[in-house]
Amino acid sequence: ATDASLPSTSSSAPPPSPVPFFVDGNPGKQLRVEPLTAVTINQASVVITRAFAASPQYIPIDECKTYCNDMLSKDAAEGIIFVGAILPGPDCVADADAARPPRVVATASLSFCDTSRESFKSLKPPEDAPYLCNIAVDPSFRRKGIARRMLTHVEDYCRQHGWGQVYLHVR
Repeated sequence: ATDASLPSTSSSAPPPSPVPFFVDGNPGKQLRVEPLTAVTINQASVVITRAFAASPQYIPIDECKTYCNDMLSKDAAEGIIFVGAILPGPDCVADADAARPPRVVATASLSFCDTSRESFKSLKPPEDAPYLCNIAVDPSFRRKGIARRMLTHVEDYCRQHGWGQVYLHVR
């Protein structure tokens, strides 16, 4: 496991307001990161399945949906999945475009205890520490800074909840 120590911030300062992140610098493609909801499970499952399709970590769509539902049913103290969704831009001219739902293009799974993470035979992260299970970005949206934005959101979330480190495995 890799220990990623987070830069400390003043505990008396309020959490910083999120800076808008525009995919490809385009104001018509703003990325919003928020917790997974029942409404976003299907889109999040598609992203995870597509992101890991060509890897040994491939997860069939039905298993992704089960995983997302399981994580959604857990207490927030056990774990959380964040989704990165592209919002319809200000340049939407048709009412139909403006009303279209955000498109989920990324996920980040964060676990806070053993009940919400896989078991490890070695390099086990501490039981009471945040563990970044994975970050998945839809292949058609890679190399645009989205994974970096998801990681920044995870780090900010952990810092705001009193953790100074995040653990992860890398390959």
